Amino acid sequence: LPLQLLTIFPAMVPFQPSAKATGLLACVATCALLAVIPLQNALQHNTSALGFALPATSHQAAGPSTNDVVVHALAAAQQQQQRKSAGTAWLLSANPLAVVAIVTALAFSATRSSSRSGRNGGFIQRRAVYNSFKRPGKEVITPYNGALPYPLPKNHWPGTRGYRTDSAPMDKHKKPKDARMTLSDIFDADAMLKFTLPQSFEEPAELNFENVKEVGSCTVSRGDEGLSISAPASPPAYVRPTIGYRLEQEKGPKRPPVEDEQYQKYFERRRSLVESVSKVGLSMKYDVISDRSSLLVLMRYITGELGKTLKIACMPGRSADLVKISKVPGSDALIFEALYQGKNLRAEKMPYRGRWMRSEVSNYGNYAPAWQRLATGDTKTCCYMVTGLKLIAGKRAGIPPKQYRFVEHTLGGLSFLTRTETHANLDGKSVELATRNWYHRENYTLLNAYTSMLLGGVDITGVAIHRSGKVTDVLDVTVEDILKRLPELKEAAEHRFGYLAKMIKQVKAAIEESSDDGPWVLQWHKDEVLLGKYQVPTKEEEEEKEMEVELDLEVDA
Repeated sequence: LPLQLLTIFPAMVPFQPSAKATGLLACVATCALLAVIPLQNALQHNTSALGFALPATSHQAAGPSTNDVVVHALAAAQQQQQRKSAGTAWLLSANPLAVVAIVTALAFSATRSSSRSGRNGGFIQRRAVYNSFKRPGKEVITPYNGALPYPLPKNHWPGTRGYRTDSAPMDKHKKPKDARMTLSDIFDADAMLKFTLPQSFEEPAELNFENVKEVGSCTVSRGDEGLSISAPASPPAYVRPTIGYRLEQEKGPKRPPVEDEQYQKYFERRRSLVESVSKVGLSMKYDVISDRSSLLVLMRYITGELGKTLKIACMPGRSADLVKISKVPGSDALIFEALYQGKNLRAEKMPYRGRWMRSEVSNYGNYAPAWQRLATGDTKTCCYMVTGLKLIAGKRAGIPPKQYRFVEHTLGGLSFLTRTETHANLDGKSVELATRNWYHRENYTLLNAYTSMLLGGVDITGVAIHRSGKVTDVLDVTVEDILKRLPELKEAAEHRFGYLAKMIKQVKAAIEESSDDGPWVLQWHKDEVLLGKYQVPTKEEEEEKEMEVELDLEVDA
């Protein structure tokens, strides 16, 4: 009974039982129960506790008539005694192992109760909670940087995992909205032209690599004083590195602003095509003056790759500006500047939510700055990962100025002056550097490589094949190597060049007939490309666009 009171009703005793007292009490109870077993056997077998036989009762009969009565009385008394012993046998079993098991269970439960009374006492201790409570007589550990406040302030956003308060909160149940990709939406009624995906290619436009000539170069840098352009360019020498180096991954890209005025300024600050052409001293006699990226965007639309990418990015009812078109004062040339940025499809989307260090997570960053540093012979500028791995540093060690080359060529009866970026130079040949992930190497196709090198007049493309930043292979790709591997590619590209020249001719004719001074924009919408005005939208246009998007979502659903 005292053991039960200590175990079940600890509040009824005037003291808190300790582990030692509970263990001692359990041992005493065990010895007492084991001592009762011989006594019980003695009562059942008429023996003493030490095993000696008890003296027999004398049955001297007084006479023949009373002998049977005494015998029957003694037999009845023995049967009654046996029934009493059998009735109490269930309380204490004659098997010592069963008794030991029962007492052990009682002792274990008492020990658990004792351990709950004090977190640091008993045979079984609870996990230590650092500075979660302070009690008299207990020494609290003081860290080397001083005592910590209790309770500690939260350093994470409630309901999330892995997000610290120094980063923006993210609702794990809501997907971030898509980035803005248009200044104003063009409706069918306002479109000057409409292009659809070609079902077949009729007139090819021939373009050979020997006919793409370099006519100038420049260096463009941006600093605190603004845009700085110098000519000619001075790209560094290309040094083909060995494999095994690890590249630092940059932080993920940022989205453009959402407000109309800030969104327009975002692209205006990145304009440098006209200024660089003037700085180099080139003529404006060409039909089209463009960046190579604007021509490649249109080529991706013609091949169907762009539409597939935008559909996978879940853009039902939305549009995307591809190319901005403007006139050159005093000339018939058209300026083509790329507005489409593929990074906006994944910029600041749902970020990484795993258990890795936040400082090491990039969220769709690239390895281009580190690869450019490595491919130009700089293997000393390094940084270290949180795990201690040595990396070739990227932008953290400085951003080099951009080097551009201007090439001229003729395509489908139109003269082009194209500006393309170059990263290095090898024996007078231009070298463009690129990186490809080994796990997604299928994204770098022969057609993309061929059209990119041909339209930009690139002699060598140094491609770094990496696996999670570790360089596993380095490829020096040339136009001759591509055509040697797939000779039919030249004819396939020329048919698509023919459709590109046809599109530009129609755009040029529509702008000449227009009385506006521009600018204009080629905009993608539902596998169609529309030509319209590039202007800030009005409130009526925004309301009409919202209604149209809602209808498109209902149809898609």
